[in-house]
Amino acid sequence: MEHEEDTKSTSSQKTFHPFKFALAAIITVIFITTIIHFLVRPSNINIILWKPSAEINIATLKKAPWKTVHVKPGDNLIKIFNRLGVSTKTYNELIQLPKTKQCFKNLKPKQPLYFLFNKNNEVEKIICLPDHKTFLKISKEKGKFKEETIQRKLTEEEIIATGTVKNSFNNAAAQAHLPLQITLKFADIFSRDINFSKDIHKGDQFKIIYSGYFSNGKEVKVGNILAAEFTNKTNTYDAIRFQTSKTDISYFTPTGKNYRRAFMRAPIKYVYISSPFNARRLHPILHIVRPHEGVDLAANTGTPIHASSEGVIKFRGRMGGYGNLIIMQDGPIYSTRYAHMSHFSSHFHVGSHVKMGQVIGYVGQTGMATGPHLHYEFRINGIPHDPMKVKLPNGAPVPHKEKSQFIKLASQYVKELSAISVKN
Repeated sequence: MEHEEDTKSTSSQKTFHPFKFALAAIITVIFITTIIHFLVRPSNINIILWKPSAEINIATLKKAPWKTVHVKPGDNLIKIFNRLGVSTKTYNELIQLPKTKQCFKNLKPKQPLYFLFNKNNEVEKIICLPDHKTFLKISKEKGKFKEETIQRKLTEEEIIATGTVKNSFNNAAAQAHLPLQITLKFADIFSRDINFSKDIHKGDQFKIIYSGYFSNGKEVKVGNILAAEFTNKTNTYDAIRFQTSKTDISYFTPTGKNYRRAFMRAPIKYVYISSPFNARRLHPILHIVRPHEGVDLAANTGTPIHASSEGVIKFRGRMGGYGNLIIMQDGPIYSTRYAHMSHFSSHFHVGSHVKMGQVIGYVGQTGMATGPHLHYEFRINGIPHDPMKVKLPNGAPVPHKEKSQFIKLASQYVKELSAISVKN
């Protein structure tokens, strides 16, 4: 037994061979050297890599080895490719990708396209900007083109604009480089107190703080007015944007009063008033003197009719000369009527809670009507009033439980507005 154990012990020991060791070392050195050479050797193909769905830096795309092409008037992808010397084969492959085809179909003058070519002038990557929200990345992988939509990261920043009226508000807004939607919104906010076509005078001033959205340092989208101020010879008006817990967004005075009216003056886009409010109107069909307890707003059949205020539908159906009629209760003392509809919106029924501006039906000629129009009534405690002349109530103020939060926000914006100097 002892002899067997000695034999096993001797056979299990490893014998050192200098030649074999040297050969293994040489092979290892050659292998490592080859790998290092492969990794550090210059490449003839310029490739810029990014993580999938990562933000793309436009500043990088504007530099070599990328090539920037700006779309010319009348350009299409074929013309651009011809200028770049890109093959028809590549074009045919690219237009098979649905998003790529759509992006190239909607090219606009001055729009940039970014290309990356290899040493054989073959397209490796293309970046297209379909809109301010996204990049479209087209890249060639294993001989095939693939497309990927990447969301652009937008940063929100406050923008300040000021101006002094010299002849008209619109001209002053244009000189201040205000976007049109900000100009219109500003006039709408203060329309309760100021008629911007009649009540504007030389020397009136405005200050506006609004949000803008930027991508790679460039403004790509206009946001909302956050705070605004208008000063004429006698008064200064401040408005602060605030969202209440009811998810209602409105503009309020620094003390919390709502700038918005509780009612729209007219619930449709009408062509003209075909019959005004009249207590002694001669009825066009019955030919008798009969009170006209609303206004007739002439419009094309099918024109959308909006709820003039927030309220609850109390009646929806056919009612005599009214034809198709909706009656809304717009609060404890107010109610409105919408008559002669061609048909109702399918979204609302009796008992439905409707918000101001939502479409409740469409203009028609049902009931006693000589042409397509909306008969609109405005009632206070059941008594009809002229919708075009009645004093409209203001919207709800900031709720009491949110007043402290609003006052804190308003104080910050009022302080910021007061620190802004107006350019003459």
